[in-house]
Amino acid sequence: MWNADIALLCAHVRELHDFYGPAKGYRIARKHVSWYLQEHAPNDQFRRTFNAIEDASEQLEALEAYFENFA
Repeated sequence: MWNADIALLCAHVRELHDFYGPAKGYRIARKHVSWYLQEHAPNDQFRRTFNAIEDASEQLEALEAYFENFA
């Protein structure tokens, strides 16, 4: 179940990037990922790090790297 949640989150972030484009997508993804992390992985340090990323592909790489520890 956990892996399915992670895959869904990453897909959601990709779709946000695609829909809103590179200028807005990464900002909107920050909100959604923060909400998800509050419920599923309350790690404030990662959330702060993620929120500082200003590139869509870097956001996805950071999510995948973070959740590799839980797989």
